[in-house]
Amino acid sequence: PAPAAPLGVVGPPLSHYPQVPRTNFIDEAVFTKLKRLHIVPSDLADDAEFLRRVCLDLAGTLPPPARLREFLASRDPRKREKVVDPLIGSPEFVDYWTFRFPDVFRVSIFANGLTPKWSQGYWEWIRSAIETNRPYDEIARERLSAQGYGPASRHFLPYNQIGPPADVMAEEVRVFFGRRLDCAQCHNHPYENWTQDQFWGMSAFFGRLFKMGPVVFDHPANMDLSSKDVDGKIEVLHPRTKAPVEPVFLDASRPRMAPDSNPRRELARWMTSHPYFAEAAVNRIWSHFFGRGIVDPVDDFRSTNPPPHPELLEALARDFREHGYDLRHLMKRIVLSRTYQLSSGPNETNRDD
Repeated sequence: PAPAAPLGVVGPPLSHYPQVPRTNFIDEAVFTKLKRLHIVPSDLADDAEFLRRVCLDLAGTLPPPARLREFLASRDPRKREKVVDPLIGSPEFVDYWTFRFPDVFRVSIFANGLTPKWSQGYWEWIRSAIETNRPYDEIARERLSAQGYGPASRHFLPYNQIGPPADVMAEEVRVFFGRRLDCAQCHNHPYENWTQDQFWGMSAFFGRLFKMGPVVFDHPANMDLSSKDVDGKIEVLHPRTKAPVEPVFLDASRPRMAPDSNPRRELARWMTSHPYFAEAAVNRIWSHFFGRGIVDPVDDFRSTNPPPHPELLEALARDFREHGYDLRHLMKRIVLSRTYQLSSGPNETNRDD
């Protein structure tokens, strides 16, 4: 594909650019770029606006009137910082993010709202991970390599059957890498570097995913299915060459594994250690707090849709990795930045931004 050249529009020079306080590395990255573009950040949001915003974003609920009055009356200069930990540790936080992540992880599979009974275990698995603050890379590894009748294997059953390996793989890459490989299924990607061979090499990791057990068709709520990775002659055939495809990572390396091992376990290890994984995760969380991702849509990273602030994305991903893929730490880092706490009211320099 042709190389992309991002361009920034620089505003009229300002004779006296103000000194804007900075709380953490997010502010360093954002405010440094805004200064380069001659854009002055909006003022800090007042206490009422901040408390309403952070309660809705972290716990999905408005602050109680008594708590709001107490917060507004407080003279503690660290009161904003002190309100975040109780919110993140609240039952409402667990409820709210248990609502958010099942949407990403496809717990509900029917457009009419009916949910098979086996999806309840999957939902509870997500809730437990949120409640115990389980590292995100552990969550991803278990979901990618799940087998048997465990809760994490339920997402492999869209519409009560195991999907084709190509479809399953493309879904996992969109969720955990934020990339869309779909266009490489039938030919080399016309606008990206992904090839058809790469697409099917990744799909082969899901070639041995197989469903066993009875299927009851009377009503979705009564369906009871199981899935298992089986040792058999199940092969993924390349649509162009018609030859069996062996599992190959996107970087052309091959997994080292025993013949009877689960290939998705090797894929899960590789994916969660790849830089794409942390980038996609922090971008998705960022989009929740700011209304859009640094890369937007959040599952459409590509050379023709580059991040407008790659340094910020890299810094967030690095901090996420260094702190053990801790989602609560990432959220706290974001909401305590001055960038997040700015007023929604514009000024003359950012009114048309």
